[in-house]
Amino acid sequence: MQKTTLYLLLLLGVSPLVSFKAPEKNIIRNSYNIFYVDNSKSLTGSEPLSTDMIDLLQKKVDSVKAEKSAKIEYYYSNYFNPEHARNVENAKKLIDKLNSGYNGLPNSVVDISFLRSYIYTDDLSNVENVNICFFVTEYYLTHDLLGRNSGLLLNFLPKEVQYITKTAPENITVTVYYPKASKTVAPNAGATFTQGIKGYGGLFKTKIHFNFQPV
Repeated sequence: MQKTTLYLLLLLGVSPLVSFKAPEKNIIRNSYNIFYVDNSKSLTGSEPLSTDMIDLLQKKVDSVKAEKSAKIEYYYSNYFNPEHARNVENAKKLIDKLNSGYNGLPNSVVDISFLRSYIYTDDLSNVENVNICFFVTEYYLTHDLLGRNSGLLLNFLPKEVQYITKTAPENITVTVYYPKASKTVAPNAGATFTQGIKGYGGLFKTKIHFNFQPV
């Protein structure tokens, strides 16, 4: 009976239904997303994190949740008492704390030690893209990140992540977000730093992308 039915369908020019699996669309490549957040306040009148920066941070973290196979490392700097999250839910809880008070002034030497302890104990296999986002205050940007500890986090951290993940440098992006109302950040500070680490006698030469963005 089944053979007869199939024969009649073919005679009538009707193709029998054939099940097939449609190819996946918009396949997301595995990404590793590091968020460094400084919520300190100096006594010099420097600009703290702005409301716009916190809103952008929230959106960036939410975008990780929407991405398939993405990993997150959220670091909330507080000198010797930082807080850390490896999933979006806990990261958002730490974002909520940004409005409840300020943290101690960060120190890049201390922070890179903590960050290494997290990075080297995470499973970073199959990572193809790395996004490192710094959300920092005016004081920390000018006095530490680009000041006395210039390059410690911005230069060596991305390269260590590159080494661990075996990610191509072209697929690593470092973005520094800072308050647009800052008065002590030179307009060309980001460009000067980037040119320095890309051409310092070839020692720090890299194809990693660096961006400085006021918010």
